[in-house]
Amino acid sequence: MLRQKFTDRSRLLSVDDSGHGSYVLSGNPCALNTTTRYLVTGEMPVKDTLCPAK
Repeated sequence: MLRQKFTDRSRLLSVDDSGHGSYVLSGNPCALNTTTRYLVTGEMPVKDTLCPAK
């Protein structure tokens, strides 16, 4: 399983929404803030994250 190969070097971010535009287009603050924080600072969430529907 791919998850086992990445061990602690990856996180799963799930968004309770549809489509592939959840990061920018959904307006979901959890998805937007979590992804932007990683892209800007390289900081991953402590654990896998589920962003609820807005």
